[in-house]
Amino acid sequence: MLSGLSEVQLFMAKKFALVSGLGLLLSLGKPAMADEASDHYNTGLLLKREGKLVEAAAELNKAIELRPEFAAAHFTLGNLYRQQGHYDKAAVSIEHSLRISPKNDLALANLGAVYLRLDKLDKAVEVLDQAALSKDDEVSFEALLTLGVVHRKKGDVVKAVAALKLATEKKPGEAQGWTNLGIALNRTEDKEGAVVAFKKAILLKPGVGESYFNLGVAHRRLRQVDEAIAAYEKAVSLDPTQAGAYYDLGILFSQQKENDKALLAFKNYLKAGGSKLTEKDRKDAEERIASLGGK
Repeated sequence: MLSGLSEVQLFMAKKFALVSGLGLLLSLGKPAMADEASDHYNTGLLLKREGKLVEAAAELNKAIELRPEFAAAHFTLGNLYRQQGHYDKAAVSIEHSLRISPKNDLALANLGAVYLRLDKLDKAVEVLDQAALSKDDEVSFEALLTLGVVHRKKGDVVKAVAALKLATEKKPGEAQGWTNLGIALNRTEDKEGAVVAFKKAILLKPGVGESYFNLGVAHRRLRQVDEAIAAYEKAVSLDPTQAGAYYDLGILFSQQKENDKALLAFKNYLKAGGSKLTEKDRKDAEERIASLGGK
């Protein structure tokens, strides 16, 4: 086919053929590399589900080496680091994923949770405010929950309550939203609101000792002694490790001059708290036991 061409035409034809062939090889190479990156990514996901976190991280890093702008791999690697408690690394990976894919609301929500762990509270608020606007109620709910904790930690209880009220509006059937709202309300003047919130949490998810402990605290702050005692007793019946409930029972029984019950409660507090108690807390309980005639 090339026999009738001049030398110049022949040279140009061969050059075109060479460039075209190189282009074909490159075009074939890109999907092959992409497929290999996807293979490592999928293997990483599988290993992560199996709890093999070190191996999973290695696979995800291989995927990223092959495809540096693989947003999903950066995001998944960040969550894996977060799961391991490597929050600095988690932040770097999730931030990278957002530079590639900035409209990922789930990544914003997860980054906010990582910033909370790193005590970067202002940065947490910035990304969580964006994630809270997500059209995905699940993502928005989680962002608002975390935002409530961040504001509470910053000392802004009003904003914490506002965020958590929005969370309960998003998903009124989720006990955690009501629990977090109750904890925030307990730090305001709205103690009655805290009681209501904790009762809703218990209704949605009964059988959780900590929920009854929280309810007991709210009743105690309202000086509703009988209700507080009933809640604390329910808490320890469901979960004997609720040391705080035993301690508060000891205080309330002491105030009511029910010394035998108070003595037993403080002893159970020491037992439930175990090695988790500080020396100061242990000494306080022992002195209370001694004052009640116990040993």
